[in-house]
Amino acid sequence: RVDRRQRQMCIRDRKWYEGVFETAFCIVNPFLVVSEGAARSFECDAGPTNEEVRNHARALTWAEVTKTLQIEGMQDLATALRAISGQFGPEGLQNPVVQIVDEYVSEGNVVPPEKGYFSPIQVSGFLEMFRRRGYREILIVDEFGFEIEIVSVRSKLDAEYPVLGAGHPQVLSDDRTIMLATHWDSYTTLFCGRRKLVEEEVERQALEGFFCDENTSLPVW
Repeated sequence: RVDRRQRQMCIRDRKWYEGVFETAFCIVNPFLVVSEGAARSFECDAGPTNEEVRNHARALTWAEVTKTLQIEGMQDLATALRAISGQFGPEGLQNPVVQIVDEYVSEGNVVPPEKGYFSPIQVSGFLEMFRRRGYREILIVDEFGFEIEIVSVRSKLDAEYPVLGAGHPQVLSDDRTIMLATHWDSYTTLFCGRRKLVEEEVERQALEGFFCDENTSLPVW
């Protein structure tokens, strides 16, 4: 079973990772720019295959999108994405910022970031991190921390689809010193572990986001 404190991480606020992990980095799941005609594969329930990700997609940061659309900040962008998904009802679509973002992601080759799931364009990088760090197996844990599946890293790297567990999972190294966690209502992914390791991987994988501190509440966006 997963440590009780690890199960509770997504419902605590003040230094929720303290005593479990040295640090936590909040990855902002990227937008995707996909090849013409490929968007349908990225928006369907099954999602894209690894081959489609490699050949037809590139990551687009939130910083790039806010700059292009001249939106003040990431929080405004997240609110607009929630409105487009219907979270605020029909009236939410009347906001000018929402209309700008809606038009941008409806052009056909820009796919909004994943909400509640790992971004398919980042999955191979996460798996390569575990492989590079010497892990042959990882733990895939359901969002409530009750069910654990032990999976070989190689089998996931060789899989047809870039999926790390069903629903809104957590993925841990087999010694439980590294954790990647989704949140069902957030456009972010949490990356927890030793500070030096997290810093190295953030740079190596070009992960957009920020380090959490005692003022960071979850979910962030």
